[in-house]
This record gives sequence, structure tokens and C-alpha cells, in this order.
Amino acid sequence: MSLLARPATLAAALLACPFVHAARPMVTDDASIVAPRECQVEAWTDRHPGDIQYWAVPHCNPGGDWELAAGAGELRPTPAHASTSGLLLAKTVFRPLEPNGWSAGMTLANQFGRGSGFLSNASLNALLSFSLMDDAVRVHVNAGWLRVHGARSGPSWGLGGEWTASPRWSLTLESYGQGSTYAQAGVRYATPSGDVILDAALGDRISLRGKERYLAFGLTFTGLSLR
Repeated sequence: MSLLARPATLAAALLACPFVHAARPMVTDDASIVAPRECQVEAWTDRHPGDIQYWAVPHCNPGGDWELAAGAGELRPTPAHASTSGLLLAKTVFRPLEPNGWSAGMTLANQFGRGSGFLSNASLNALLSFSLMDDAVRVHVNAGWLRVHGARSGPSWGLGGEWTASPRWSLTLESYGQGSTYAQAGVRYATPSGDVILDAALGDRISLRGKERYLAFGLTFTGLSLR
């Protein structure tokens, strides 16, 4: 079945698996990883027509150049038909991001569930990030390949920006997709300590004008140590 026949399939796959790091629910990934021997936990929910998802994914850097993540989610087309999925992700950065500079990285990710095979939603994603205005603005560019179970696989992309309006508040804006194009705008709040980040976003498939609108909420715990 094509993505045009089931428009929510692409949104669910993109939101749930491959691009997952620039503090959920932002879909476009950034070219950065958590510090060595540290972890963060991302939890989020995506609510769009015909589907509700709940996810919790810990990310850790065991002490090298790779950030590893493994988590689980529950997908509910209806309350009576809930199913669980797993998520595995590995991410590395070839050049770290500095103020007014740029960075590059790569992610390998896979979302899988019962009855859909281990490589049901797998992806490879190249990442670029740019710091502007002394790091007040960050721009992220993604290009990759997404295999979607039960739908058409192919190239995927993302273009997103983050603007730090104050020490605690940020605004996000992005467009992403695979064949079909989605847009999302959000707001982010960080606690004074910076250890907890709250996110909310509203998105839609551009060509459907509100028929596939979704809400996403995220909660991130940072600064967790493996020591």
C-alpha cells in the first residue's frame, strides 16, 4: 500500500523512529551527541488522526564517539488495538558543533514490532547543523533513506531551526518528509537547572490542509551520569 493511500503511515514512521534527537518532538535531528559517560531520557507522545503513540527512549554515550539508544513505544490506532514497538539507534558526530560553526554526523535507526519483522522501519540519516548569532539560532539539515513497513520506502529529508528566545524558552520550526511534505512548529521550555526540557509542537501534512494535523508533547531528562 502506498503512502498516498495511507497518509498517516509516513507521519507515524517519521515521528516514531529515524529522526530522534534534537529534543523531541522535533523531528529533524541535530549533529550532536550526549557527552561521554552521560545519558538522557526522552519521552514523548504524538497524537494525530487515527493514531496515538507513547514513547520512552534512553540515550547514552558509553565513553566514545557513539551515542546509543534503546527504547519502547505503544501505538494505539484504537484503545482496543494497542501494540508495542521497539526502537534502536546509533549516532556519531564527525565534527563537533561550536558557536558560529558547523557540525556533521550520522544516525542508524530501526523501529520494529511484532508481526512486522525486525527491520520494519529502518533508516540511515546524514546530519548537518549550523550555529548562528553566537548560538542563538541553530539550523539542522537531514538527508537519508527510510524503509517503511507496509508503505513505500525511499529518500527522507528534514530542515529545521531552533531559536533561543531567552535562557529558558526556545521556538522551533521545521519541514520534513519522504515524498509527502510535513511542517511543524513548536515551543520548548528548559528548567533553570537545564536538567528537564518540556516540548510541545503542532504539525500537519502541507497538502491536506488540516486533515492530518497532529499534536506532539515531549519530556527530556538530561545530565544523567554513568559514573
